[in-house]
Parts: sequence; structure tokens; C-alpha cells
Amino acid sequence: SLPEKRATVMKLIFTIFAVVCLALGLASCGSKTAQISENATSSNTATTGAEADAEPLPKELTPEQIEARKIFEQGNELARRDEDQAAADIYQKAISLDPDFADAHLRLAMSYEVLGKRDEAETEYKKAAEAYQKFVRHNQKDAKAHFNMGLTYNRLGKPEEAVKAFRQAVKLEPENSDSQFELGIAYGK
Repeated sequence: SLPEKRATVMKLIFTIFAVVCLALGLASCGSKTAQISENATSSNTATTGAEADAEPLPKELTPEQIEARKIFEQGNELARRDEDQAAADIYQKAISLDPDFADAHLRLAMSYEVLGKRDEAETEYKKAAEAYQKFVRHNQKDAKAHFNMGLTYNRLGKPEEAVKAFRQAVKLEPENSDSQFELGIAYGK
């Protein structure tokens, strides 16, 4: 019947789309920490400024926040070289300087996950989610922050929240294939 044929065609189209997205995702795969580095680039350093209906944040970073970001980049370099424990130590140092540094919490959680420290990873993912929520209240048009928040919610097993975050990231940057891919994955959970 016609409805069955349409359903079959839709399934085929969805399957082809999923395979293409997966192929694109796998094409850029490296080590786990290389994926971490690409998927969770710094959104706290890409502040777009306060939005009209958001509470304004200070325009300039404090000396501690500047130092935290420098240290954070060192952690990213260690993570790219698969020195996960050293990276985790550096991310902890960045967080000690700036406790609301969402990207540092996310990267620390990911490092813990790679190291097999599940409880510590979950704790840091929760802290990252809280920090991203706070950050996007003031930076509603920061697509990367919404993307990273979606990654965080996925790791916490909260697909509804992940979908909301990824949907906002796609809305802000419709051409971003990473956001589109992760949104599709989140819908599938």
C-alpha cells in the first residue's frame, strides 16, 4: 500500500542520512582525546557579549580567568598528545583559578572518562552542565557553548536536555555539521 511504501522510503532516506553523517564523523576521527579536543573547543573564550534580555557579564576577564585559559590550552595540548592524566591535572589547576570555567570542567570530565574514572567524570559533567547553564544565560548566542552543553547532557544520560542544547546550537549555526550530527544522535536516544 502507499503508506507502507512511503514509510519504507522514509526509512531508507533516514538510513542513508545516518550513514553519511557517520561517515563524515568517522572521517575526522583520531584518538579519543583528539576527538575531545575537536568537539569541545573553548566557548568561554569566544564570548559574544551580553544579549539584550540577559544579565550582562563583565566585558574583560579577570587576571585569574586569563591565567586559567592559558593553563587550559596547555591541558588541551597534553590531551592531544594522549597524556590524559597530565591533562586532567592541568584542567584541575585551571578550574581552581576559575571555578565557573565550563570548558575546563567538560575537558576534565572527558579526561577522567578516558582514564576510566567514571565517578569523577560524572561529577565533573554535572559541574560542566551547571557552568554551561550559567554561561549561556549571559551568552545566549554562543553556539559552541550550546553544543558543548549538549555533549555534557549526552554524557549525563539526559537526552531531552541534550536535544534542546543541540537544537539551539543548530539554530545559531545551521551550517555546522557537528551540531547537526549530534542533534540526530540525541534524537535517537
